[in-house]
Amino acid sequence: MIDGLTKEKEDLEANILACCLALAVEEVEKWMYQGDFTPSVAPYREGKEWHMPLHPGEDGENFSGPPWARQRVNPLDKMGSFQRLKAKAAVKPVVIRTPSKLDSFTPGDWDQDTMRAFRDGNRPAFIVCVRGLAGWNVPMNEAIDYASRMIKAYPHLWSVEGK
Repeated sequence: MIDGLTKEKEDLEANILACCLALAVEEVEKWMYQGDFTPSVAPYREGKEWHMPLHPGEDGENFSGPPWARQRVNPLDKMGSFQRLKAKAAVKPVVIRTPSKLDSFTPGDWDQDTMRAFRDGNRPAFIVCVRGLAGWNVPMNEAIDYASRMIKAYPHLWSVEGK
């Protein structure tokens, strides 16, 4: 658009409009590149030109951005369907595990039946025993999580009798 408007040399309004468009493009590029130099303006500071040549192999369609901050273009970014999926993709929420009543239980707190179920490698019986120790008001998913953590923490005791 700017080139088309500047071709009309006698039209003063077209030249003014071309200058306004060029300034608008420059401001958008400053915003896109976080206030740094933009691709449409040669980098100058204090009257000295910065000579920042591209690194070898960074010229072409596989790279984008200004010469001082070239980034490799992902081939998937050119696909419209991938962009639509990327825009729709939800960020996986961070799940914070709330403290459980079972967090304070250690193998020293288990009764004989719980220890036997653990040493036998009987996971369902161990979960039932743990829930009984905690007073049966512990949700099943917390008891299952506790069993998994105890199996990882004490693999030398798990299923000793069952082997």
